[in-house]
Amino acid sequence: MIEFARQQARVQHLENAHFEVMDATRPLAFPDGAFDLVNARTIAGFMLTSTWPTLVQEGVRLLRPGGLLRLTETDSWGKSNSPAFERLMDTSYRAISLSGHSFDPSGHTFGITPMLERLLTGAGLQGIGSKAHAINFSTGAPAHRAMYQNFRVFFQLVEPFVLKARRAFPEAGLPDQEELDRLYEQMLLEMMEDDFVGIFYLLTAWGVKPATETAG
Repeated sequence: MIEFARQQARVQHLENAHFEVMDATRPLAFPDGAFDLVNARTIAGFMLTSTWPTLVQEGVRLLRPGGLLRLTETDSWGKSNSPAFERLMDTSYRAISLSGHSFDPSGHTFGITPMLERLLTGAGLQGIGSKAHAINFSTGAPAHRAMYQNFRVFFQLVEPFVLKARRAFPEAGLPDQEELDRLYEQMLLEMMEDDFVGIFYLLTAWGVKPATETAG
């Protein structure tokens, strides 16, 4: 994906766009105050709940005074009327919760969106704000085809994670590979039906790094 992004930048002659690979759970290889904006979107899938405060503090370190830290997350990758889609989602979130990635005590969602403003405030940011977004991916909606392709790839990528959680937590009763594959094929069919409906909610929250104090 990084190489693809670099190629796209070259084609569009975006000489000021650069793409690097780093571990977001560790200090990033940039100096203090390097950016006006630090933006992160839907990263809860690889963030342990315990690493979120450190990540936000690292974002603050990278901002110049007056710079903006912006986080966009979702508690659920979508709600729909597809039984197979909902079963795969529930299974994924159970595995996510067992693996320490969910703030939701019930284990049915990421539970991250209620935490965003608190994380930003806890890192010392000011001017905290938020805005909700909704993407309709029902049959016939403009986003349906793109979201269908996203979920077609997404659940293939999630399957090894679920199977790993199944081995680590056998008492959780997570589905085996045969059941996951069956649900996956059923989901693809149900998402293409004329009466399929689905919606995807996200929340963007932001905060401003305080300006450097000056002598009065």
